[in-house]
Amino acid sequence: MPDCAFCPHSGALSAEHITSKWMRDLFPGAKRIHHDGRHYKMPALDWKARVVCAKCNNTWMSRIECDARNAMTPLITGQGKIPIGQKEARSIALFAFVKSVIIDHTKRHRVPFYSRAVRHQFPATLVIPDDVQMWIGGYINHQGGGAFRSYYADAKLSLPYQLHLYVCTFAIGHAVVQVVAFKASGIAGFSPTMAFDHLAVPLWPNVPDGFVWPNLFNLSGRDEFERFARRWGNVTAELLVH
Repeated sequence: MPDCAFCPHSGALSAEHITSKWMRDLFPGAKRIHHDGRHYKMPALDWKARVVCAKCNNTWMSRIECDARNAMTPLITGQGKIPIGQKEARSIALFAFVKSVIIDHTKRHRVPFYSRAVRHQFPATLVIPDDVQMWIGGYINHQGGGAFRSYYADAKLSLPYQLHLYVCTFAIGHAVVQVVAFKASGIAGFSPTMAFDHLAVPLWPNVPDGFVWPNLFNLSGRDEFERFARRWGNVTAELLVH
């Protein structure tokens, strides 16, 4: 039997919502989910994955969902002039990190990107690993559904330099969040060749001081969402000089 993504439990697993129940309530009725190039029509915005145990799902994960709902609802529904400070950024980032782990675990054909030690430590500390960064952006012309794109990328660097990435981007309503996890050796820094700086506002580990939602520029549709999601497929790395 597969283990829970966040603890040593092995056995029957709970169906955890990737699109949360409160998101479904914001956009009732039949919706489409766009996931990694595939399109699914659902009677409701209700996408689940059996990768966590009931205890994790109903305790600390439930608390993260509650905090995220308070922070994210105004963004998802398109309200304006919403200040996002470090407290709100942390609530969104914890939610996004959990979802990125869950989506990573739906890819049964490969070893999870996040190590077992990192995943099992997280429920006790609720500390997002140092090798995870996030960005947030707006989305116009949405239809109340969801768009998800996740992938793994290896930068083409000569040994001993290495850079491995796991990128998970999701859009619900008017909000887009991008999680970038990395494993690096000999790398001082890196950035995407197509930066999308006008669309991507840093969310974690530090949100800009005085940031007020929404950003001036927003993604305008699924094609632009896909380009934004795939921007880490080609990166420029700054190498450490020994």
